[in-house]
Amino acid sequence: MAKRKSKLEEWEVSLIKAMWASKNFTKQQIHPYFTRPDRPINQARISQIADGKIYASAPKATDKQLQAFLSGPRDFQTAKRRFLQEDPWHADNLAQLLRLKSDSTSILDLGETDIIECKLSFSWNNRGEYARTFAGFSNNRGGYLLFGINNDTREVIGIPKGKLDDLDSAKISAFLNEKLSPSVRWDKRELNFVDKAVGAIYVWPAVHKPVICAHDHQNDLKEGDVYFRYVGQTTRIRYAELAMALAERDRALEQRWMEVFGKVAKAGANNIAILDTLSGELSGANASYLIDQSVLPSLTFLREGEFEEKKGATALKLVGTAQAIALPESTVTKTVIERADITDFEILDTFLGQKKVVNPAAYIRHLCHTESKWLPVHYFIRQAGMSVPDVVKLLQDEPTHAPNRKANQIERIKQGTGPKPPYAGALASAREPLLAKLVVDLSTWQKAETFLRAVRTLNGNEIDLGYLLPMMKNCFDQFYGKVKRVSVEIRYAASHVDAECFRAG
Repeated sequence: MAKRKSKLEEWEVSLIKAMWASKNFTKQQIHPYFTRPDRPINQARISQIADGKIYASAPKATDKQLQAFLSGPRDFQTAKRRFLQEDPWHADNLAQLLRLKSDSTSILDLGETDIIECKLSFSWNNRGEYARTFAGFSNNRGGYLLFGINNDTREVIGIPKGKLDDLDSAKISAFLNEKLSPSVRWDKRELNFVDKAVGAIYVWPAVHKPVICAHDHQNDLKEGDVYFRYVGQTTRIRYAELAMALAERDRALEQRWMEVFGKVAKAGANNIAILDTLSGELSGANASYLIDQSVLPSLTFLREGEFEEKKGATALKLVGTAQAIALPESTVTKTVIERADITDFEILDTFLGQKKVVNPAAYIRHLCHTESKWLPVHYFIRQAGMSVPDVVKLLQDEPTHAPNRKANQIERIKQGTGPKPPYAGALASAREPLLAKLVVDLSTWQKAETFLRAVRTLNGNEIDLGYLLPMMKNCFDQFYGKVKRVSVEIRYAASHVDAECFRAG
């Protein structure tokens, strides 16, 4: 008789912690999810995990991992596969990815596959070829691009340490966003394996398929093409897979419409209003709408027919009359729109354009997942109406695979400082036009770099956002992701202005 297993796996412990932390499950309700006929679990163990008495080092599952676990069949293998799909760098995934042959100390046990492509070396000159693979993975089920592995023999050769880590992620994103549409989601790591550096990029399957090539690039990318990852190769998509992708997109759209119709049916057609997020127009049968009272102090009401507005104020066009009402706390519902695809590029573009965002907390949490230490953050903290302790708590609760990176971000927010400024004396001639608010020549990357360094010598009293930000945006549009030195200076200058003008106190 086979011995029954009794030990929980780490991924299950992570889910137990996430379920308990969500406050949507009691310990009694969590228990049935993890006990099986071949592996019964004592309910006391659930309590010990929830209380932190055992498995203390196991990380809490992310919201997406928990959602994936709860959203489908819960047989052990299927549930584990859905969980691992949400974390490409999980130890179990890497163990399968970098598994050596039993008779070798340097050759991987990998056959032909549609989720792994190996490259002997890494070179930015081959970015068109890599983008083609990105698109192919996105249009299938995602996959890994590995550098430092011989594709024919699967021997681990390695790449120079830091070769992939040192490449600016924003530079990759800028190129991909130019060549592919919609944008692809990806992440990169440098793995230490058999004492060698292996570069790894994971590409998630696209949410909205197909991803299409928007512009030509040498002989690797052709405008209008759709690429697909087949076993052992990435090539133009065939009819069967394209039809499947389009059918999947139609099903997803139909599902979204059904969810909308379900909400309408539940609330009643007479109780529904429609907000056009492009025009800002709100229409519906009801004449009364509620505004969160915390927002009211920042609003300027414009009665229809009046045209005076304080410049820069947040305005609300008023048709009829406004009347304040008191609501019990329990009736207030907050709706948060999550963004999982926020990038460094988008954060800088939003800050330099001084745009308002729906969920500024998502932009703040991005700091836990970027390799760039310096990005604007105080601007989004102010939009969110959060205190520094609130932000620290938000980041502390954010799951990340880079705890040191998160700790550095928390420390710099506590200190409220920007990057260390350059020596002002050496930039005296570049500072003078900025203090006099003159137009600066930014036609070359060298001139842009000098301008951005001069910006970092200005203090808050010397910064005129209306004057500086358009020129910084000019540098961003011309050179970000194209010239590494300027890309770094853009992040530094934006973070400096952000700290000087938007930090609390």
